[in-house]
Amino acid sequence: MKKNQQLRRMDVFSFQRAKGGQETCGDSFFFEETEDYFVCALADGLGSGVDANKASHAAISEIRSHHALENIEQLFLRANHAMKDKRGAVLTVFFVDYVKKELTCASIGNIRLFFHSATGKLTYPLPQSGYLSGRPQKLKIQTFPCEQGSTFLIHSDGLELRSPRNVGWQLKSTKSAFEQLATSIEEKPTDDVTYLIGTFAR
Repeated sequence: MKKNQQLRRMDVFSFQRAKGGQETCGDSFFFEETEDYFVCALADGLGSGVDANKASHAAISEIRSHHALENIEQLFLRANHAMKDKRGAVLTVFFVDYVKKELTCASIGNIRLFFHSATGKLTYPLPQSGYLSGRPQKLKIQTFPCEQGSTFLIHSDGLELRSPRNVGWQLKSTKSAFEQLATSIEEKPTDDVTYLIGTFAR
């Protein structure tokens, strides 16, 4: 599945493909724009198939339902609580504050997030090890400048990057970088693959 959405200030491209050509992907994602911010979340349920999807979907449902009223720490608490009686999931959530021009993020597990500034600086917020399981988790929240023209890439571990510097940040458009990544993914990958790439364009 490939999709493009042009929001008021963000251009976002998303790609998702299930492991081995299966119908159900164990990854789930969500993004939304408001007047003041953009929020994006990607979760990867442990393993693959239906049970993995149930776990990742439960985490993302909490972000979707509560991002307007709660901060990242509270959102992770909700997502973690949603893992009870489920397989567990890794999760990354970030906000781009349009007013402050800042990106705030938190990550537990091996979801990768990169962002490339308009001036050419590549930043990789370090995730915390572990996964959401319903047990208490420590959370590290990080904030970075994010001016207009910055581009983000968030992906599950099914996308293998030899070097984030070769993603295609230098290409003329976000679409070009997106398509370049898509060409590297097999028709029936050995793991669930999800990635989103977007630019704070306006």
